[in-house]
Amino acid sequence: ESATSALLAAKVRAYNYGNSYFLIVTKTYKDVRLVGSPPDAVGKFGGDTDNWVWPRHTGDFSLFRIYADATNEPAEFSDSNVPYKPIQHLKVSLDGLDEGDFTMVFGFPGKTEQFLTSDAVEYVMNESNPMRIHMRDESLNIIDAAMRADEQTKIQYASKQSGISNAWKKWKGQNRGLKRMDALGQKQTLEAEFQNRVKDEARYSSVLADLNELQEANKSYKRARELFIEYYYYGPEIISFAKDVSNFGREYLNLEKEEEKQTLKDKFTKTANDYFDDYNASIDQEIFLALTPLYSEYLDDDLEPVALLAGKEGWGVYAKKVFKNKVLTSRESCISYISDISKGKHKKFQKSAASKLANQVVEVFYTLALPSYRKYNGEIESKMKVYTEGLMKFFPNKDYWADANSTLRLTYGKAEGSEPRDGMEYKFYTTADGILAKNASGLKDYELPEDLVTLLKKENYGKYADSDGELRVCFTGSNHTTGGNSGSPALDGKGHLVGLNFDRSWESTMSDIMFDPNQCRNIMVDIRYVLFIIDKYAGATRLIDEMDLVSSGEAKAETH
Repeated sequence: ESATSALLAAKVRAYNYGNSYFLIVTKTYKDVRLVGSPPDAVGKFGGDTDNWVWPRHTGDFSLFRIYADATNEPAEFSDSNVPYKPIQHLKVSLDGLDEGDFTMVFGFPGKTEQFLTSDAVEYVMNESNPMRIHMRDESLNIIDAAMRADEQTKIQYASKQSGISNAWKKWKGQNRGLKRMDALGQKQTLEAEFQNRVKDEARYSSVLADLNELQEANKSYKRARELFIEYYYYGPEIISFAKDVSNFGREYLNLEKEEEKQTLKDKFTKTANDYFDDYNASIDQEIFLALTPLYSEYLDDDLEPVALLAGKEGWGVYAKKVFKNKVLTSRESCISYISDISKGKHKKFQKSAASKLANQVVEVFYTLALPSYRKYNGEIESKMKVYTEGLMKFFPNKDYWADANSTLRLTYGKAEGSEPRDGMEYKFYTTADGILAKNASGLKDYELPEDLVTLLKKENYGKYADSDGELRVCFTGSNHTTGGNSGSPALDGKGHLVGLNFDRSWESTMSDIMFDPNQCRNIMVDIRYVLFIIDKYAGATRLIDEMDLVSSGEAKAETH
């Protein structure tokens, strides 16, 4: 009923486990076009080396333009569409920020879990994170050594290494932050007081015990889910590729039309070629040999694929059997298999050690682990609704915000530096001098186009310089952000755009569970660095002319 126009969509979203509901009405513009983005060397400056790290010098931004029909309403893509004219727009500040200035971030944060019980937090800190860190430690040790030894391998595995290390670094930082805050102790103290206050209320008196019982019952299935992700998606690639080959054969043999069969062959041939472009069987076999015993060890016996029993008699011998299948380790053999696929060849492939393991890993997870995980998770969600309801009722003077759920939120804080460790103190901003210093180190993650290096060395920053004549690149604030906040606008106290959010510091990653404004810092690119890249480096002054730049200083009000 709220969607009063065909152009509007309405949905009701639950917040805090269903303790409140909000009606969200949206109008979606589908014709969104890329205007420009910086070179990777600017937008990803620092790469994995600087991921989750401060100080930061990353120019992480892109420009898009929304198009509408002649009446300024949403429309499918069309050459006749025109740029959308908003009722309001953000003014872009050239003033920047001083230490302690107000900051506010608008965005769509994905997920936070501030109400987790002590048992759930203990599982994260003492079981889940250490287990997943352990598995990725093993993979990274092998990949890093191989990348150091060979330039081709460095190119092939750069993206894979980055993907594995991203969450690995986050989990390590999360555990460190939770321990530093004594999160477990704080949760236990809160729960003891909660029990004291609700002891005469039947609805709430047993909810913590019920939650702990459910979480304990779900633990093996939750662990199995995490292990499936670590092993199947971030572990030895031969497992997921074996499943892909198996699925291809089954799908092909079920087709009747020759045209459909050839289309599938062509599609999977491309998939296989892309796979082998960045694949090294010897490295993958090392990863298999390191991770498969851990995968087996961490899984409960009743959730372990039967195929792994063969490995327990000797993992080295088992690894050789798995990697004996040339369809999975040789481009030529794989392409030949795809080209000449037959019922007999598919049947033979399915009997191979690699295919058996891959199929069982997937089957056991989806038939045994996942249904039970979902069942218990649903029951936990129901109890969490009661628990959070009780917290709000019996601790009425405490401030509560709704956990993130990918809906629009705002978070406010200050532009602040940090003291992440004893004897270490950071300013709240970085400058172009830091870009040049990192670039001079010679590390691949700090490579820059020569023309940008030359431009920065000239220090001709114009109106994008701060009051000291420096070009600020990034800054930190005490705003509560998480995954999903990348690209969120950062505003000052006047509502002017001063930056774009793109990351958190390593020490702040525990904020998904427990937020501390004294410790947590979000990382934003200074809008003046963005403007500098657009204007001075890319020469796209016409785009600057479309923006509403504001400044309190006359010197910065100069025109082009």
